[in-house]
Amino acid sequence: MTSSSSTPGIDADEPPPGVAASLAYPSSRVPVMRAIYSAIKAVDECNRSASDLDKNIKLLGYTCEMASVFLSMTSSSPSLAKGLADVHLNMSFSRYAIRLLNGLPMSLVAAAEGSWETPDISGVEEYVEGDEVEEHLRPGRAALWASKTLSWSMLGYYPTEFLAFAKWQFPGLLHDSTPPPRRAGDGPLTKLLAAVRDGRNWRDGNWWSSVSCGFWLWYIVADIVVQVDKIRRLKAVIEAIEGSDKDAAGKDSTVKRLRAELGAAQNMLLRESLFLLPGVHYALPGWATDPLLPRWAVGGLMFGEAVAGWAYSVGGVIVGK
Repeated sequence: MTSSSSTPGIDADEPPPGVAASLAYPSSRVPVMRAIYSAIKAVDECNRSASDLDKNIKLLGYTCEMASVFLSMTSSSPSLAKGLADVHLNMSFSRYAIRLLNGLPMSLVAAAEGSWETPDISGVEEYVEGDEVEEHLRPGRAALWASKTLSWSMLGYYPTEFLAFAKWQFPGLLHDSTPPPRRAGDGPLTKLLAAVRDGRNWRDGNWWSSVSCGFWLWYIVADIVVQVDKIRRLKAVIEAIEGSDKDAAGKDSTVKRLRAELGAAQNMLLRESLFLLPGVHYALPGWATDPLLPRWAVGGLMFGEAVAGWAYSVGGVIVGK
């Protein structure tokens, strides 16, 4: 899709002529219409990346889930509660497509290039001195190892999640209860295909979902280790820079940049902490029949994570972060 910034004759900060005319933008004589256009533009900017689009769908889905939980607990409208729960389920399945088209390729590239490994804190060498401070520039051994496993955990998560989805949608898939007999002269390929067709070698969608969430739980724990280490190091470096007598050019902008990185790490730590119990809950094989946590607890934690993620990354577009 071609953005307005690449369209000849149209300024990136101005709507197309037809829209400008209908919204009376940017005329200050109609502030309500100008505000409406600003809101529309913010929504457009909030959905330009797959990650932000996923956050928006997740927030909307878990808002429906929590509304459904509330209505179910109050028994005020069972049909509406079920409808909202169905909306949440459908939105959850729509996010599978985003992860298939965006998450899996991104994880493959990250595993190949090591791009998810936590980096050193750079651009501050002229402000810090001493081995103790310089030691904070490099990630700790545990955090570095944990960051190396992040992409690999997702390479386990996505395929098993897609298999769970396929088993839910097509329960008879790969479930031949009467596999063909094996003959002594069968080659390796014939034996492999027979094993694939044998339903005894496969489980249902709920089981595969628990396997995928086991990989997800691995990611959560590893990222908590990474973010705790990053927060510790950033705080130490910021303190060292602010206490430095050096008044080099760009000192304030460097501190501002590091504080932004600190805020991002703190937000990610909050989100992973909210994910932790649901991760354990869904990683258990009996999550659907004998759940560890009640529905309201899982939904509440996931809703809290959705709000935290949206407020920081997507909400920042609206407030001009």
